Amino acid sequence: IKQQDFSEYLRDCHSHVFLTNYFHNRGLSNHIIDKFQLGFDRKKNIVTIPYNAGHERTGYIHRVLWNSGNKYIKHGNELFNIDAIRDNDSKYVFITEGQIDAMSFEEIGYPALGLSGVNEVDKLISLLTYSGTHKYLILALDNDVPGRKATGKIIEAIAETELPFHVMSMSWIYGRYKDSNEFLVKDRDGFE
Repeated sequence: IKQQDFSEYLRDCHSHVFLTNYFHNRGLSNHIIDKFQLGFDRKKNIVTIPYNAGHERTGYIHRVLWNSGNKYIKHGNELFNIDAIRDNDSKYVFITEGQIDAMSFEEIGYPALGLSGVNEVDKLISLLTYSGTHKYLILALDNDVPGRKATGKIIEAIAETELPFHVMSMSWIYGRYKDSNEFLVKDRDGFE
């Protein structure tokens, strides 16, 4: 079954990203906005985050710009920035809960993959199993109970599959902040 390709829609949204300051307010530079083809749907007043900008665009996330109990709407269900695992230039990759968190590490020069939520651990394990790479995984999920539980689940799943990965948990680096993006926005120098 061929998945739907959202390339045209996402290109249009990226061409209008200058109409919102949402991504700049989240501490992201124009370089990161272009690298990940972030966009703005001016008709819906909502931002778009493609899962994997360098590949066929079969999925993305809408992020609402108003107060809502459900801020993210998934179109497709993929990991964010799988190139961070596939890229052979780096020996390590940060694993975060969300897309903005992954981009926060990318903003300061570190490769990062976003799970698109704490319930996507199985997708990560599947990617690691079939990627053929052996990177150091730096688990930097949110500094809260769900983040710590997901960190434990990842460590346990890797141990059960006997994958040859070295794993380090580093959510403690956030200190009083919840996640990498909050740290980036409130104390960029400290985060770097």
